[in-house]
Amino acid sequence: MNIRKKLLIAGLMSIVGICQMMAQKTEYRESQARLAEPVMGVYIKPLIAELEINKTVGKIKDQWEFSNKEVNALSGEVPNLKARALFMSTEKHNADVIVAASFDIVSKEDNSGYYVTVIGYPAKYVRWRTATAEDNAWIHNEKITPIRSQEATQAITK
Repeated sequence: MNIRKKLLIAGLMSIVGICQMMAQKTEYRESQARLAEPVMGVYIKPLIAELEINKTVGKIKDQWEFSNKEVNALSGEVPNLKARALFMSTEKHNADVIVAASFDIVSKEDNSGYYVTVIGYPAKYVRWRTATAEDNAWIHNEKITPIRSQEATQAITK
């Protein structure tokens, strides 16, 4: 190797070394502190209402007919079909809810749709009032119940 090549290699090595030294001088800093910001929220006092079952009507048994087109519009899902039938029954009986609703879903003989039967008690909300301290205990218990899913509280279906 001639002297020029050696000097070139030495010069390049020096430049690389200087670059590495400069890179090591770059500082890194990370800080951490506790953050205690006020949390803002809107709280509304719960409302309590009683349900008054329509005693003149009593227990209802409504059968609703749905075409396949209507079922497809409801995404073909059974919970949507039940919700639609339940809505139609509340409208029919001028009710706010159907208490203890149960359902029977049967396909039509010609497979062109379904019959959904809703059985329950039409009721309206009455005597609305703001919750009191006495109500808070059962409201709190309702919120912390370990099993709060619709599937766990529904009757067994076959």
